[in-house]
Amino acid sequence: MPRSKKTPAQLDREIEESLAKTRVPIAKEDLFARAPRDSLRRQKAMHQALLTWPALIVTGPRGRKTLLIQSGEMSNPEEGPHRVTMFLADGPEGHIVRKSITRLAQDLSRDLFPSKIEPATEDQVMRWMSTPEYIEGSARVLEMQRRNERR
Repeated sequence: MPRSKKTPAQLDREIEESLAKTRVPIAKEDLFARAPRDSLRRQKAMHQALLTWPALIVTGPRGRKTLLIQSGEMSNPEEGPHRVTMFLADGPEGHIVRKSITRLAQDLSRDLFPSKIEPATEDQVMRWMSTPEYIEGSARVLEMQRRNERR
């Protein structure tokens, strides 16, 4: 459920428009002037999406998709109250915890370099996590966690 007074369509359009500006080719002489602006646009789009949707699919510049699911941090609350868990098509990738949504947006936009951000429905999340590729990758992650605990 959106947490904003704007409609989901309006938010999707604003996010897409902001990210579209970052995909326009940069002339060599404009690189230093435009790179910081594009970074701020990606960060703003990520921030707006995190404030609006509990689950997101972020597409990077090479087409790699990452599913982000927000939750509160319960294991280590001193790290901050905001947690995002990241999932790739082939299994869980990890999570980050921050004290503010702004800081989450800064770090996620820097790391994922989004070219597209879209809300993920519950059905999309369930389909994502039920593919054979994801199930196999999750089993491998679990096995590595088991091995690490034995050390």
